[in-house]
Amino acid sequence: MDVSNKQSDFMDNWLYFISLTCIILIYPMSPIGDFLTTVMSHGTEGGLRISLLLRSLSTFFLFVFIVFFVQKSRFGVVCLALILLPIASLFYQSISYSSFQTKPSHIWESLLLYPKIFSFFLIYSFLENRFPTKILPKYLVIMVDYIFIVYCLAIVAGAFLNIELFKVYGESGRFGFKGIILAANEATPLLMTATLWFILRAKSQDRSKLYLLLIFFSCLFLGTKGALIGFFLVIAGAYASRSGLIKAFMAMLVLISLMIIIFFVIYNSVDTVRLIVDTSLKYFEYQLLHNVSGNVISLLLAGRDYKVGQLFDLMFTYYPYSFIIGGFPTGLYQSEMGLVDLIALLGVPGAVTFLFLWGKKVGQTKPELSTFNVYLARYFIIAWVVIESLAGHMFASAISAPFLAAAVFYLKSPIWNKVKDKEE
Repeated sequence: MDVSNKQSDFMDNWLYFISLTCIILIYPMSPIGDFLTTVMSHGTEGGLRISLLLRSLSTFFLFVFIVFFVQKSRFGVVCLALILLPIASLFYQSISYSSFQTKPSHIWESLLLYPKIFSFFLIYSFLENRFPTKILPKYLVIMVDYIFIVYCLAIVAGAFLNIELFKVYGESGRFGFKGIILAANEATPLLMTATLWFILRAKSQDRSKLYLLLIFFSCLFLGTKGALIGFFLVIAGAYASRSGLIKAFMAMLVLISLMIIIFFVIYNSVDTVRLIVDTSLKYFEYQLLHNVSGNVISLLLAGRDYKVGQLFDLMFTYYPYSFIIGGFPTGLYQSEMGLVDLIALLGVPGAVTFLFLWGKKVGQTKPELSTFNVYLARYFIIAWVVIESLAGHMFASAISAPFLAAAVFYLKSPIWNKVKDKEE
């Protein structure tokens, strides 16, 4: 008995050590993996996805860690139940061949989304188990700082050096640089998470305010509406958490007005900026006249409103059950509006349950936490859901999920207490 118990303890300790080591080592390599994937995929439709390999490994080890070392909870059972029916539906489609135009590749792409949208919960559970005091060690805090700075500097460097590899829209004429991130839609949730992170870090580190300026320029040079709106929503939420909604609204109004004035001054003074803006305006004018039939709302939504109609038409006609249990093959078609795609993946009951669980995990705080952090969490939820509704790929972002979990965990740390709130 003693020998078998010792062997069991040895195996548990070994598995714990391997899982923990792999998880901690893989995440700092994210920028390297993304850069190599971007290089290998440039100019081709495929390419070796090193970033996907790294994140798949980290998800696997997270799953191993949680299955073996985290106590079973009602929360975990609910999350598992949410994905069982949709996945069963997708497997049935893969063997029945009865679904409309569904190919094995569509099924596989759809299945990959489930670990992505639930990876936030996996990582947060890992942090809760590994750091029960809810205080992140200094080396992890510095690691997250470094990763955010690397991603942002790559975007800014791409814009200033006009690096072809880092362009979002290629030769279309529209301005935008994504840096080392392969897909531009992954950058918006990452930059919003970075904004939340450095707002919190600014309480104890003055240079974090400079990093917020770096994030602003990254959002600007990314060239997407969602990133810039998301940045200002999180900043406005932080100001409202400190000073109230009315003061925050007035401050944002003044700030945006000043930025518009500065922009016009630069536009009229710098030829390069004028050329970039004029080229982008021509691109949008062409889109307005030829692709969205003169509909300004469709232009602002990049045609996603049409995609929503087409997605619902497909669901009603060929996959009506997906409104209840999910399992629509999003690899076949997506609206790129996150909440709509979430319904396609999980069904209406599943999507509502997911939103409730996610909102509760992000927004649930203890009474002793600083008032600023309590309100900041709530405003951040609103900002995240707004951008998810308009642009999508927020919940399904594999890049931002670990850092969002770290930011939320950091936000709830007992170091942010009411005493400190009063001192500030």
